[in-house]
Amino acid sequence: MGKRFRLEFCVFARKAVDSLCRIAFLARLLSAAGLSSMTAAHLPAVKSANREFGLLKGADAILVRRRVDRWLTCAPVITATFLSKISIPPFGALGLSLAIPQLCLAAAVGVLSGRLLFDARRLQFYILLLSFMALVQVTRGDNYSLPSLLLFGALHFPYVLSLTGRPDYKKVLAFFQNVALVIAILGILQYSIQFAIGSKFAFPLENFFPEPFLVSKFNQQGYLEYGSDVYRANGVFMLEPSFFSQFLAVAIVVEAISFRRLWVFGIFFTGMVVCFSGTGLMLLAACLPCLAIAKRRFDLLAAGAVGLAAVIFLAMLIDHPFLNVFFKRANEFSATGSSGFARFVGGFYLFEQFLWPEPLRGLFGFGAGSLQAYQQKATLPSGGNAFFKMVFEFGIVGGGLYFIFLYYCLARSAAPVMIRVAVGLTYFLSGVYIPFSHALALALVVWPNPPQITKSEVEDNE
Repeated sequence: MGKRFRLEFCVFARKAVDSLCRIAFLARLLSAAGLSSMTAAHLPAVKSANREFGLLKGADAILVRRRVDRWLTCAPVITATFLSKISIPPFGALGLSLAIPQLCLAAAVGVLSGRLLFDARRLQFYILLLSFMALVQVTRGDNYSLPSLLLFGALHFPYVLSLTGRPDYKKVLAFFQNVALVIAILGILQYSIQFAIGSKFAFPLENFFPEPFLVSKFNQQGYLEYGSDVYRANGVFMLEPSFFSQFLAVAIVVEAISFRRLWVFGIFFTGMVVCFSGTGLMLLAACLPCLAIAKRRFDLLAAGAVGLAAVIFLAMLIDHPFLNVFFKRANEFSATGSSGFARFVGGFYLFEQFLWPEPLRGLFGFGAGSLQAYQQKATLPSGGNAFFKMVFEFGIVGGGLYFIFLYYCLARSAAPVMIRVAVGLTYFLSGVYIPFSHALALALVVWPNPPQITKSEVEDNE
């Protein structure tokens, strides 16, 4: 067994190294052909190009350019919220929304209009990542899903782009916050009016929109708890309460960094309460303490700790259903039949059952699109969040390369650090092929913030 594994691994590694060398050479040729990153040498050309747009010049060109830039920064937010449930047959039954082609369409419009430019380093990394994954599928000789691999490539292609110049980032954040306010208010009203008009009218898309045109395989209309006839709010348009909660958590981080309006904080936190989802709270638990420390607001950090302790103490004294729901969800990590266990714990049991017994599988995975079949064979339920899916299908090597690619794309942006962290955490709370995290990354981090011009890049162009 050990000798056969070493021989198989050596043959595979040799093919992989040879192919990756060719891929790197191709990427360098593309870079030399003009697909270069935004460096100091490009800034004068960008300023000159901003005064022209197609046949338009001067003030008209600047006006049209600004409108296109605004549409490009708004489109991902709209797809992640108002259009996230919409699909067309037969893709809706597969759990795929129109948000994926809409993001690709926005990227194509940006490239064709000259408002989105390729970043050479991200492009090289993207080609390396996609080629490595395709290479593994072919050389291993196992069954894999070509549509899954193509979908992966299409969904991550927009990451190699960024807007020409830099738009008013405060306006970008303001639009995002306005959309979050609308979604939060709708969620609060949705939870409240179900007691007056019934859940059927409080959840109109789930009950009145044609089912073939809705995305399935999501808990869009989830009960408050087992045996309850009360539903958790999903903000009307969000895929499920979990994404509603994560969206508001990111909005809270953005509000804390930028506008700091108390009444907005109140609406966002109320929205998070009525969705009864722990994923947004997990995101806030990771971001808000770091933000308070970075801003040297140790008073807020202490107040938050005292408030949390008070809530826990109150829950121990008072047997109230409203408080019990939150603390029952905290126990889901150890309850094998719960969504929390499947999403965050079950995948490790899946690894232990199928992945780790075969070393080569552990390194390079079972192949694109294989996770669902093995989930049905598993002894314990498991979810398909980005970490479990990428490691299971592409192994430690492929999964690690993927997360390094994501980190590079987010870290290379000039967006505030905590916004990058908040958006980055959403990847580990949802699936790879769910466009929610990708849309947030493109709207807040990747597209409106060209790569930072490093000292080495300036020196290279002198």
